[in-house]
Amino acid sequence: MSESIIFTRGNRVYGRFYDLVLPSGQYKKLSLCSIKERNKYSAKGSPSQRDRFLNRLYEDRLEKELQKKSSAASADSIQKLIQDFIDKKDPDITVRGQLYYWMRELPKIKAQDVKPYDIVQVKEKLMDRVGPASVNRYLSAISKVYTVCVEEWFILEQNPVRIVPKLEEPKGRTRFLSNEERLRLLAECRKSSNPDLYLVVMLALSTGGREGEIWGLKWNDVDLKNGSVIFRDTKNGDTRRISFDGPALTEFRNKIRRIDTELVFPGKWDKNKPRSFRKPFEQAVQAAGLADFTFHDLRHTFASYMAMDGATLREIADALGHRTLNMVMRYSHLTEEHSSKVVKGMNQRMLA
Repeated sequence: MSESIIFTRGNRVYGRFYDLVLPSGQYKKLSLCSIKERNKYSAKGSPSQRDRFLNRLYEDRLEKELQKKSSAASADSIQKLIQDFIDKKDPDITVRGQLYYWMRELPKIKAQDVKPYDIVQVKEKLMDRVGPASVNRYLSAISKVYTVCVEEWFILEQNPVRIVPKLEEPKGRTRFLSNEERLRLLAECRKSSNPDLYLVVMLALSTGGREGEIWGLKWNDVDLKNGSVIFRDTKNGDTRRISFDGPALTEFRNKIRRIDTELVFPGKWDKNKPRSFRKPFEQAVQAAGLADFTFHDLRHTFASYMAMDGATLREIADALGHRTLNMVMRYSHLTEEHSSKVVKGMNQRMLA
C-alpha cells in the first residue's frame, strides 16, 4: 500500500480504498483513526512503525468492507446474478438465451443457496428438450456465471455446477445439404415472411458463421466493397475475418441499413439486441421437406462444400475458427475422396 492513499481531513485520518469503487466511479474513503490516536502512536515509535500501524488499520477496514460487500451480493437471488452477468459480460445471443432459461427454471432463492440438486433438476428437464451436446452447453453457461462470481467478483464461495456430471456427447454430426436440398431450402427462405431470412441463410452457407455470430453481426464488421465479414467474440474467444462472394454478397449489398442501430439484424422489439431467426428457419426447413436439419448444419454444409472443393483440413479449420484439427476430422473423408479423384486424374493424364 502506498502512503499516498492515507490522508487527513479535520481531526481524522482516512484511507482511500481503491478496491471499493462506488457506482459513481469514485474511490471510497473510510476513516481509519483520529489524528490524536495517530499522533499518540507516532510518539511511541518510529515513522516506519507508524506506517505499519496505519497500514494494518487500512487492511482491517478493507477486509471488513469487502466482507460487507460480499455478504450483500451473496444475498441476491440467482436470477439477479445471472442478469448482472448478462449486463456486464454481454455474452452472445446463444449463451444469453441459455441463461434466460436458467433464470426461469431455477428456484427463486439466494444464489449461495442453490444446490447441485437444483442444477440436476433443470438438467433433467433439458434432457427432454435437447440433445446431450446442447445440455452440456447449458451447463457450461450457468457454470460460467458462478465461476465469475467466485473468481472475479468474490461474492460467492463455490460453484455448485462443477460437481454435476456432463452428458456423454455423440460423435459430431456431418449432416449437410445436397444440391437439391440446398435449392429447396433457399426457395422457401425466399418465400418466408421474414425478409432477412434468405440473406441470413446465404451468409451461413457462404461464411460458415455460427448462429450467434451471424445474427449479432454489426455493420462496422462488414466490408461490402471487398466482400468480407469479421466475427468477433467467437466461441473460442478469437476474432476471425472471412471473405465471401456470389449471391450472398449481392443480397447483402441490396439490404437497406437502419441508421438507429449498429446491428445488421436488429430485434423486432429491441433494436439493440440481435433478432432470432430460429422460428422462421424451422418453418422454412419444414416447408422444404428437410429431415433432421438445424441452423448449425448450415455451418457443416459450408465446411463440407469446402472439403469437396479441395480445401485442406487446415484451411477448413481456419475458416471455421478452430484452433486444432480435431473438430474438422469429420470432414476428412470428403478431402480424401477429392484427393483420390485428383490423383486418379493425374495418373490418367500424365502417366497413361
